[in-house]
Amino acid sequence: MSDPFSILELRRESGARARRLRRWRLSLVIGALLLVVLGLAGVAFIAPPFVKRQLEHRLADALHREATIRDLHLNPFDLSMTVDGLAINDRDGRLLFGCERLYVKFGLGSFFSGQWIFKEISLMAPVARLEIGRDGALNIADLLAPSAENYAAPGKPGPIRIGRLTVAQARFTFDDYSHAQDFSTELGPLDFSLEDFSTVPVAP
Repeated sequence: MSDPFSILELRRESGARARRLRRWRLSLVIGALLLVVLGLAGVAFIAPPFVKRQLEHRLADALHREATIRDLHLNPFDLSMTVDGLAINDRDGRLLFGCERLYVKFGLGSFFSGQWIFKEISLMAPVARLEIGRDGALNIADLLAPSAENYAAPGKPGPIRIGRLTVAQARFTFDDYSHAQDFSTELGPLDFSLEDFSTVPVAP
C-alpha cells in the first residue's frame, strides 16, 4: 500500500516544478517582447537621422538637384514615415517641388508580394513649378529625356497599390519666358483623393 504522505509530497513537488516552468516561460515571453519593443523604439529614435540623410542624398543623385528635408519621423509599429519640409530646388536655386508634409503608411504585403503596397499616402501643401526658359527649354527636360542609366537598369519597378491617396492644398506654377511677352499662371489650391489606386494590369 502506497504511503499517502509520499504521494502528497510527489504531487507538491510536481506542482512546484510546473509553476516554475510556467514562470520561466512567462519570463522568456516578456523578455522577448521587451527586446522587440526596445528594438522598434530604437528604430523610431535612432534611424530617422540616417534615413533623412540617405533620402536627401538619393533624391539629389537621382534628380541632379539639391534636396533637403526639414524633419523625418519613423513609426515602426505601424510601418509609417512622415517627412516634413521636403524641398527640391531647381538648378537656378528656385523651388522646383516641395511639400509641407508627406505621410506614407506602408503595407506589410510589400515585403512578400513583389509589389509596392501602401495603405495610405498623403501630401499636405505640395507645390510644383514648370518653366520654359528664354531658349525654349523646359526646366525639367533632363529628367524627361531617356538616359543610359535608365536603359541599363535591370528589370522594371514592381506594381504599385495605394489604398488611399490624398492631396491637400496643392499649387502648380507655370512660367513661359520663350516669347516676347512673358507668361505666368498658377493653379490651386487643389484638393483631391483617390481610393484603391493600382498599376497592376487587369486581366481581360
